[in-house]
Amino acid sequence: MYIDGFNLYYGALRKTPHRWLDVLEWSRLLLPHHEVEAVVYCTARVTALPHDPHAPTRQQFYLRALESLAPRVEVLEGHFRVRDVTSARVPNVSCTCCASRGCKCCAATTATIKKPEEKGSDVNLAVRLVRDHFVYAHEASLVVSDDSDLQEAVRILEGMGRRVIVANPRKGRAPSLVARERREVRPKTLARAQFPSTVTLPDGSTTSKPGTWQ
Repeated sequence: MYIDGFNLYYGALRKTPHRWLDVLEWSRLLLPHHEVEAVVYCTARVTALPHDPHAPTRQQFYLRALESLAPRVEVLEGHFRVRDVTSARVPNVSCTCCASRGCKCCAATTATIKKPEEKGSDVNLAVRLVRDHFVYAHEASLVVSDDSDLQEAVRILEGMGRRVIVANPRKGRAPSLVARERREVRPKTLARAQFPSTVTLPDGSTTSKPGTWQ
């Protein structure tokens, strides 16, 4: 099972009580008639932003929880960066102060914004997906993502007669990533695959579910 962590989080977990997800248990629920040999979880460590300064801490708690599932679960990390970019601006037509002489708070045509970008997860996932089919004799691969950048990897493997299943985390729209087989990402299944509130790691230390994830 190969999971695009950001795609899963923003597609099916964000603003839900299911963020404390035991991905190994979830894989078993998605593939009840198979033995799940491994889960590869692709992500990047986020950066604190003014509107969410505690995001790195919450993610760290979760990544430590995933450590308790090793060696069956492997975390592959890309990188995360925040850069200043200039973007087109939509003027605030209801702003009365813009009628004042010299005021530019809403009338400017562009604005500088901070743009967070996650890099590398899609490449890591695609390379591992193809590589593992050559190295291991597993029957099938389940890809949890809706990133069209992975389509070529899926096409290559299906063209070789390999079995690839796609689970799309983003509901309510046509999928960007497709395969001959698919699985549904259902809230009730996510709810059944949650870690306990406190997880004990192999070294005896613990990590706990963030309070805001209740």
